[in-house]
This record gives sequence, structure tokens and C-alpha cells, in this order.
Amino acid sequence: CIARALSSDGSVAVGNSFSDYTSLAFRWKNGFMQALTPDSVYSIAFDVSADGNVVVGFMVFDSGIWRPFKWTASGGIEDLSSITGEGMATGVSDDGSVITGISFTGGNRVFKLTNTSFQQIENPSGFNYFFRNDVKVSGNGEVLISNFRTGSSGPYAFKWNGSWQNLGSVGLAGFGIERSNFDGSSLVGSE
Repeated sequence: CIARALSSDGSVAVGNSFSDYTSLAFRWKNGFMQALTPDSVYSIAFDVSADGNVVVGFMVFDSGIWRPFKWTASGGIEDLSSITGEGMATGVSDDGSVITGISFTGGNRVFKLTNTSFQQIENPSGFNYFFRNDVKVSGNGEVLISNFRTGSSGPYAFKWNGSWQNLGSVGLAGFGIERSNFDGSSLVGSE
């Protein structure tokens, strides 16, 4: 098992477990691990809201199409691919109202999905590849963070709040920017 994110009080963990050459998204709460997708579906849960009731990730059915999903404690699994296209959801705001990720439809671009709108965001100029294939969002849902590289250099950490800001190289051995505080003013990662 890999735990990829925790709720704000640490009572809920999400991630994926491995068995028989597949991966299954899970939500762990009160000592119980709950599968979020059917066993026959390859899936990973990447992030969870502050209260632990909204989980985001992706699932791949036999067709091979990557489908971003949102899981809620009250409604179960929701396939987001009819909105985002093929891709994966990798970040969620504290209140669960903003979801971020990567849409493979139209050329691997960042997306931001709210309860009322869908926005596909162009990658930073000259940076065509994601590093670590994730896009996270600040707790308030306003600031996006990700790591990009060019064909031959990088990775570089970036922050988006209406436009991309290059924060510099994070070194080849590092994981880059991984999380932010509530308003996106402080970032954490590894180099």
C-alpha cells in the first residue's frame, strides 16, 4: 500500500494498494480500508479534502482510457472524463470544491474543475512535459502548483494564480514542489 495524502486531522488516508499486477484506489478511515473502484479497474487515489470526504484520482478500465474521478462519502464514485476528457485528477482543495489534474485530451494540459466551471490551462511556455505527473491545489483552491521540464532540462517548479510563475530548478534527483499551505504562499517539496 502507498498512502498518498491525509485529511487535515490525519484520520483519513488515501492512496493505492497493489496485488496481482494491478492497483486499487483506497480510502482508509478508523482502521478500515475501503476500495473506491471495482477490483477489476486499475486505479490510484492522489488527494483528499481536509475533512476526508472528497477523494480524487484516476481509473483505467479494460479500454485503456484514463478517467479522472471524484469520490465522495455521500455519493460514491463519479467519472469526470465527460468534463475533463481522458486524464487524471491529482489535487483537491480543502473543502473539496476545486479539483485539479492533467487532461490528456488536446495535449497534456493542466485542468481546474470547480462546481460551476472547467478550465484547461496552457502549460508554461517552452515546458511541454510534466515531472511526476501531478498538479496540486492550495487549500483555498486559488493557487495551482506543478513541476515541468523541457525535452532536455528540468524539472522546474511552477506556481499558477492566473499565470505561471517559474520558481526555478528543483534538481534531477528531487521530487519538486509537492504541497502548499492554505493560500499557496508557502510551498514544500524536495530537491
